[in-house]
Formats: sequence, C-alpha cells, structure tokens
Amino acid sequence: MTLVKKNIAEPRIWSSVVRGLQLPLTELNVDYLALLAECDITEDDLKKVHGKIPLKKYLKFMEHAATISDDPLLGIRLARSCGPETLGAVGFLFLSSRTLAEALADFCAYLNLLQDTTDFEFTQDRRSIAFHYQMYGVPDIDCRQDVEFSLALTSRMIRMFGGPDVEIASISFRHSPSVPVADYERLLKTDTRFNQESNSVTVPAKMARVRGHALDASLASILK
Repeated sequence: MTLVKKNIAEPRIWSSVVRGLQLPLTELNVDYLALLAECDITEDDLKKVHGKIPLKKYLKFMEHAATISDDPLLGIRLARSCGPETLGAVGFLFLSSRTLAEALADFCAYLNLLQDTTDFEFTQDRRSIAFHYQMYGVPDIDCRQDVEFSLALTSRMIRMFGGPDVEIASISFRHSPSVPVADYERLLKTDTRFNQESNSVTVPAKMARVRGHALDASLASILK
C-alpha cells in the first residue's frame, strides 16, 4: 500500500512500507538486502523513522521481488503476512472503527490526505459497499505487484475487522491475470475478476453495519 507525501517534485513513499516487508520477504526466501541494493535503496534510507524513498524505486522493488522469487503472486502472498502496522495510524483507525462502512470510508479519506499519485474511493449503494484503488503518475512502470498487494491487504483488513461475520463478494483488477484465475482465488478466498473498470474490493451491502471486534472503538476518535 503506497503512502506518498503530497506536493513534491518526485512522488515518494514512506520507507516504513519497504522496511515492513523485510520479514515477510525473508520468510519467502527472498534475499532482502540484495534486493534493496539492486533497486538502489540503501539501509540508511530505511533506518529513518519518517524517511522516504522515491515511488519508482518502491515499484521496482516490488516487481523485481516477484521476478527473482519466480512468484507472480508475490504481492498477494506478502499481504497475507502483513497487518495494520504496515499502514501506521491509518491501519489502526480502520480496525478501531465502529462499523465496516465507517472503517472503509475513513480509510479512503485519510489515505487521500496523505497521497498525491494514488486515489482511494469508497462507494456505497443498495447492493454493495466497495473500496477502489488507482495509481497515477507512473505510466512507464508496472504497478501490478503494488495493486495486488494493496487490494489483498485491504481484504485482509476487512476480515480482521469483521471476523467470521464478514463476507467479501469479489476483488477486481484492471489488469489481466498472470496465472490461472483459480490460483488467485485460492489465495484471496473470493471471486476474483480481471480486466475490470477499477481495482476494487466489494462487500455485500448487508456487511456495512458489521461491527468490529479487533480493537477498542474509543481508539478511533483518538487517532482521528
């Protein structure tokens, strides 16, 4: 999930995003330090608590990790090992919200305040509620791994929020599949669609009022 500082000449992401992937990548037998070096990311870049790295380097990092691990579904596998700490305060705000609809709406609103090359949108109608994700400003770079990671992490957060009470109707991608669709569905545990109009996670409308049990709801007001 890219986290980009606004109003700068070159889009950047928080170094904590890459730092947070060290253990999941190592557990998947990826040489994390060698990967950093190949993508021109130094350890010093990652040591700073509020450090930033160029967005292009992060996207190269994700795509190259998938290539060297020979795993086209790496972004999804990484998301299965991540939690709210990957997104900082916004992640914990999600899990402490009163309802799933509130969690998704605030999630999009606050991420949009933090980023300038991505767009997050919450939609709601009689049939469903949905999270939409789109990246802008990097037309020459493959963003597949970031998009799959971001949607897989969002669906994981939804399941962490609602537990067995929540149901995800579908996950949609604008791009085409890298492997058979059945392989995606085994990992994402829901209907998975490709070549769609938007990258999105859709939940039945009846789930909007599902209340969270992961964190104390009083935390949300403090985080806001």
